[in-house]
Amino acid sequence: MRTFNNMRRKKRTFDIFGSCVSRDLFTIPEAEHFECKEYIARQSVLSLLSEPLPVEKSEIAGLTSNFQKKMVLNDLQKTTFERLQESKSKFLIVDFIDERFRTAKISDCYVTMSNELMASGYLEGKDFQTIDTAKWDEKVMEAELKPRVIALAEKICSIYKKSHIIIHMAKMVDNYLGKDGEIHKFAPNYIANNKRVNYLLDKMYGWLCDEISGVGGGVIDISQNYLADENHKWGLSTMHFQPEYYQNVVKEIEEIVGKNIIQKSIDRLFNKR
Repeated sequence: MRTFNNMRRKKRTFDIFGSCVSRDLFTIPEAEHFECKEYIARQSVLSLLSEPLPVEKSEIAGLTSNFQKKMVLNDLQKTTFERLQESKSKFLIVDFIDERFRTAKISDCYVTMSNELMASGYLEGKDFQTIDTAKWDEKVMEAELKPRVIALAEKICSIYKKSHIIIHMAKMVDNYLGKDGEIHKFAPNYIANNKRVNYLLDKMYGWLCDEISGVGGGVIDISQNYLADENHKWGLSTMHFQPEYYQNVVKEIEEIVGKNIIQKSIDRLFNKR
């Protein structure tokens, strides 16, 4: 038992393809044995699996933050899989919250219209088409996004063990805990947008789960049981949760990691590879 507990306390390395909803997990005391090595954010699946776009640093001069520049350059240059491959982390956490952003289509290439891209100045003077995947009907989603989610699954499964891929099914919520300690509803326009985005997220998470779950990996789907938080360090948003959410997601990740440790010990006991 002592050996097993020591194994659980060992630092576990993670990469993230997702958003701050997953990244913020690593900032709480409960995650002291977790280390985030690579964090890929502000990238939609449409953009991820598109051809790279040429970019000069002068074209994103509107950004001053190195983190923001790194995210925008990665989205334009499509270096995600190379970065994940080079990270050598044991586990990958995936969430699709950044699908909330619209996508710009430039010729036959896609780029995520994140707040950072819009502030960078990259799109100024360029001819592009704006795409809002959350407004697509089910048939278009199936035709355009499902094959890309399947391709994403195949690619990450070539980098990580399937049992080490954690699908963090974070979604938008309609209610928040105010600074006054009371529960409030977001404005009707936010709730309407949540409905559209969550429909898209349900589809995409479902496709990813079909490809990955059932082989020892983990699925965490508890966001609809929690509130957004007006006191969140990043401000009030439909996907900035109360502290209890992050604490309980970390507990679920610990369970997934623990199952992997147990299975590894069993495999060693029976001389399996």
